[in-house]
Amino acid sequence: MNTTILAGQTSHVRRFYISSTSKMPHLNKEERSICWKSRDDYWKCLDKAEASKQLDPEKACQDLYQVFASKCPGQWVKHFERKRKFEVFKKRIVEEGFEPIPEEKK
Repeated sequence: MNTTILAGQTSHVRRFYISSTSKMPHLNKEERSICWKSRDDYWKCLDKAEASKQLDPEKACQDLYQVFASKCPGQWVKHFERKRKFEVFKKRIVEEGFEPIPEEKK
């Protein structure tokens, strides 16, 4: 059995079909492409704002975040945010290196 959840947006009503077993939205190919493009646009804005070091990335990209959050299911937004933080962390480790924590001798 599938449940339909309607998420209102300014331009139209968007339907997420949620399987009763998975509880995850099923987006069609076009909706996934739109979601991924909005994510990519938001990430590019964050990269640009972080590189300039003059702008607060969260404030500078707030509009793109709203588009991203409206085009993707909430669980996907959380996943993509965690993924970006991890990618930024890995990049920083590669560029700056790391200092191991000294082990305590017993």
